[in-house]
Amino acid sequence: STNYYSNTGIRKGILLINYVTLLKQWIVNERQHNINRKPITIIFNDIDKKFLFPHTLSEWERQSSPLVVSDIYQELFKKFLDYFQTEMLEVNDPNLKQEADLLKLLIEYKK
Repeated sequence: STNYYSNTGIRKGILLINYVTLLKQWIVNERQHNINRKPITIIFNDIDKKFLFPHTLSEWERQSSPLVVSDIYQELFKKFLDYFQTEMLEVNDPNLKQEADLLKLLIEYKK
């Protein structure tokens, strides 16, 4: 079914919310998967006779991690890209091309 929006600004806003939600969920899921596979490393410093624990990050900090785009998310990005490009035409905003290009890069990304 086709959704009705009173103006293109609302339609574009919904499109961008869906885009950001998908990317945030991808980042969270890939990071969580990556974190669960890595052991915690604690180093013992023989000189000072102290344990060196990994730096504990605050609630809002995150460590960098390598880019990972799982097969599942590549498929999701493909499906979303179809929707995104259709909506991009409907709102007649060529500036959204940069978001579409990012999705294409993630779809084509190889490990």
